[in-house]
Amino acid sequence: LLHFVLSGLRRAIQFLSFSRYFWRVFYEDSSPPWILDKAVCILIIALLITVIALRPSLTLKIIDAVTVAKLVALGVVIVIGIVHLAKGKTENLEVGFEGTNPNPQLWGEAWTNVLWAYNGWNVVCIVLGEVKNPRDLSKIIAIAMSIVTVF
Repeated sequence: LLHFVLSGLRRAIQFLSFSRYFWRVFYEDSSPPWILDKAVCILIIALLITVIALRPSLTLKIIDAVTVAKLVALGVVIVIGIVHLAKGKTENLEVGFEGTNPNPQLWGEAWTNVLWAYNGWNVVCIVLGEVKNPRDLSKIIAIAMSIVTVF
């Protein structure tokens, strides 16, 4: 029961985080009305339930697409960082953590994003159910860990 409750809370936090990032595009200087945050969350939940119920095979394709998008975004950030370092733009490295905000709420939001990324390991169970040869799982995990370590 505790796992069920915590999993639901985690999902709610993820959807609210997504909603806030989504609305930042339209409300740069202020927060959107709370009803808009909740509406996006409800739409995401409805969309996920519909996709999972009607087309379970599409769920894995969506997971694959999101994983590729994350890797591409990570690669772009890494390449841009390397290019900036190669150009000698190291002024941000000189100040370190100067001006860091010790607000616990911001740290909580940061940890929520870290745990969301870490939660990807839950997907291993879903993927394992679709793997034709379970002995390939060790290869899959080794390749995935290598990619994550390198990037």
